[in-house]
Amino acid sequence: LIENFHGTTQLVSKEEALADADAYTIVVAYIGAPDKIENLGTPEAAINAFNLMNKIVGGKIRYTVPVEIGALSTIVSCVVAGHVGISVIDGDGAGRAVPELTMLTYANNVPLEGTTPSGNIIPSAILASKDGQKVEVLVKTPEAVEQIARPFISSGIQGFDQAAGLAMWVMDAATLDKALSITGTVTDALSFGLNLPNWKSNPYYGVTTWLNDNDYKAQLLFIGTMTQPVETTAGGFDMDKVVIKGSTPGVDCHIYAQNENMIAWRTDQNAPMIISPDSICYMSKDGLVLSNSDITSEHIVGKEVGVFAITARTQISTDQNVMNSFMEAITNLGYPGPYKAWDQLAEVIVDNTVQ
Repeated sequence: LIENFHGTTQLVSKEEALADADAYTIVVAYIGAPDKIENLGTPEAAINAFNLMNKIVGGKIRYTVPVEIGALSTIVSCVVAGHVGISVIDGDGAGRAVPELTMLTYANNVPLEGTTPSGNIIPSAILASKDGQKVEVLVKTPEAVEQIARPFISSGIQGFDQAAGLAMWVMDAATLDKALSITGTVTDALSFGLNLPNWKSNPYYGVTTWLNDNDYKAQLLFIGTMTQPVETTAGGFDMDKVVIKGSTPGVDCHIYAQNENMIAWRTDQNAPMIISPDSICYMSKDGLVLSNSDITSEHIVGKEVGVFAITARTQISTDQNVMNSFMEAITNLGYPGPYKAWDQLAEVIVDNTVQ
């Protein structure tokens, strides 16, 4: 059971959901720029998107599943499920947070054209606002959903300020079995959070030890001082450049983000430190886990942070369509080179600490 401000949400395994043969599962999330999503404040937009889709499929949606494991996305799925009285499946579409729908395991495994047994057309996606405005999207691919949704929510239409609730990927049991290949991640996130207080004396060591002990290959890559990020919000994305100043003059860490951190460099190395889909994560010296929205805070700028690498799930790194999507985004950020896992790139040198 997961406690949240909308009540108690039941967390179930993929196997439990598959045994409920006539039920539907759905991905409920937000789409848009993280800073604008935070401005929504309360979850009505996501709840509205769910309710509209559930009505179309005859009230047969009995499970939500997180779109990703992210600072907000996992919680949204739980809050919506708790509000409407259904369960959340313990898994997600990436094992990390991603900026685009095409970077998820659902993208290549869930058809976006379908009908209910009664003949109702199931929309590819529903976008909803807090005040109940909706857009039903009827297209064939996740790329097309992105191409329609992000310009729409960025167009200035009332109720959609670069963010919307999203209901997408309605799955029967057979489709869920194929599409949800990454499981146990909600449980892992809960366990990680519960252990955070135990690492206050040495959070950097505690985090890397827990991750590696739980089959997440991870490493502390850099320690330095957070500077004020340079951010531009446009097209439904937050585009960020973050510079973390090292203790050695001229040795800094530069991170480039498209909603999520995508690539990081040390200024004294001739290759990137880490490239997505490997995860690039922050933690403060006192053990506070930070999202890209958090690092703009006056409580973080000027303070010490650690930068961590976590190896991507093989379900992501071996999926050529997903990898093509990641590499297109990284090319657009100015890096035309190939993907290599972080431990195969430049020498791993941790600034100001002992590995």
